[in-house]
Amino acid sequence: MTTDALESGLAASVEFAGERLTLLADRAMWWPAQRTLLVADLHLGKPASFRAAGAPVPERVTAHDLDRLAGLIARHDARRLVMLGDLAHDHVAWQQRTLDAFAAWRDQHDAVEIVLVRGNHDRWAKDPPPELHIDAVDPGWRLGPIAMHHEPVESESPILCGHVHPGVALRGRRASAGLRAPCFWFTQTRGVLPAFGSFTGCAVVRPARGDRVFAIGDGRVIEIPGPA
Repeated sequence: MTTDALESGLAASVEFAGERLTLLADRAMWWPAQRTLLVADLHLGKPASFRAAGAPVPERVTAHDLDRLAGLIARHDARRLVMLGDLAHDHVAWQQRTLDAFAAWRDQHDAVEIVLVRGNHDRWAKDPPPELHIDAVDPGWRLGPIAMHHEPVESESPILCGHVHPGVALRGRRASAGLRAPCFWFTQTRGVLPAFGSFTGCAVVRPARGDRVFAIGDGRVIEIPGPA
């Protein structure tokens, strides 16, 4: 990540647990000291699950998200990818078409270590097939001084998590009623990542005094004022 990207608003930098983390407009986090890319809530295979239920959702959603992930890995020369839960949407997710697409993607990134912190949807979907070479671990797995979770558990020590699909409500003349933008949300001990998957919504968060919120929109990451 270049200084130009930070200065232009394409990313934001935050210190958390004594570590410098970069918040990316593509709804991912880059940890330079660990050469690690972090994402949450891909919900891989969700289009297939919806189609199985009769909803006409295009398969291209999965390919699009894998392309985005590939671009981020290449851009940052990441040696590790940590997925903070909900890699797969449910038991339908690992149908052959989705599995083949992900296996081909994995072959192209075989040098990258991938760790999946199990989330609630992963429990329904089961662990990824062994041939994908993904280390599935329980919540609480640590990297440096930070514990990795899916759900935002209460903790006195720092954690990173997902699950909430955090977002902010947009207001102003140009903002349509009900329009929301994904965001990163930090408390003193918890950092919540936005959902990476394209076929996901977001829930408006209610930050407390002292929290920091970074909204994502128009390819930019912008810190917005918290409650006074």
